[in-house]
Amino acid sequence: MQLERAVTAPVRDGDREAEILSGTVSPCGGRVDPTGHTKHIEAFDIIRTKTVIYVHLYGNYGQRQEERVFLMNPQVLTERFEMRLGQSDLDELDAWRARQADVPSRSEAVRRLMEQGLAAEGRPEKRDIRLGDGERLILVMLCQLFKHLKLKGGEIDPDFVEDVIFGGHYWGLDWKYSGLYHGHEDSRAVVTEVVNILDMWYFLERGYAALSKKDKDRVAAEAEPFGSNVRFPGFDGNHEGEHMGVADFLIKKLDRFSEFEGRGMNAHMPTLEGYRRMLPVFEPIRKTLTGRDLNATEIIDILNARLHPSRRKA
Repeated sequence: MQLERAVTAPVRDGDREAEILSGTVSPCGGRVDPTGHTKHIEAFDIIRTKTVIYVHLYGNYGQRQEERVFLMNPQVLTERFEMRLGQSDLDELDAWRARQADVPSRSEAVRRLMEQGLAAEGRPEKRDIRLGDGERLILVMLCQLFKHLKLKGGEIDPDFVEDVIFGGHYWGLDWKYSGLYHGHEDSRAVVTEVVNILDMWYFLERGYAALSKKDKDRVAAEAEPFGSNVRFPGFDGNHEGEHMGVADFLIKKLDRFSEFEGRGMNAHMPTLEGYRRMLPVFEPIRKTLTGRDLNATEIIDILNARLHPSRRKA
């Protein structure tokens, strides 16, 4: 197999890359003999320098010429930080490394696992649809059962699903049923935060409703501008959509916090920062609310925390 040329962006291992450019070694680690043929082609260990490398290889693959382009993360590794792991975590990392074809170093293994985690968590567009053997069998059986029973009115086309499976066109499911394969999954942290916010506003509204007129006037005066309308405003639909969606699901689908049912959840303005300032004031009080409601002073303290510190009166 002959190495014609490798072109690479700036990398950390200049001497090694110079050898690749000069043709004295293959990018796979094999050394090129004087006739221009590599002695062996193995895993692309050297390419894990986080570069973009274009390699043109000519080989006897059924008497055809083959060109390969290897695209790696075009990011120069300049930042460094220290990480400490327990022995059990280290053992799991080493076991994962051993299962990889090229057995990466520990630092490279951590980088790859981090990239995979970020892709699944924050970049859903990179998630591929994959089906196991058993899943394919079940889906085909369900499609055939669906057609045998002559069921009508469903949104899923069984013939299309079978074509996807038999042809391996799994990407077609995403294209046709984008509402099903949108890649979004509610964060557990967001769910917890929404529940805490709804719980806080439940007690605020309930406590305020039980106040005398005199105490309500006091709240209005001492918790301006929020004291005159103690009512959960919702979340910003433009910038807090996940929070708003979780709240809507809790209320409408899970029948939780029914006090807020029938209300619009879109506040049309940012709210989270204010709620996050209120929660640390509310949470210690929450533990004492067995058999009683919030009093006027507590309501005032919680509402005042919503106001940004720069706008508070001295």
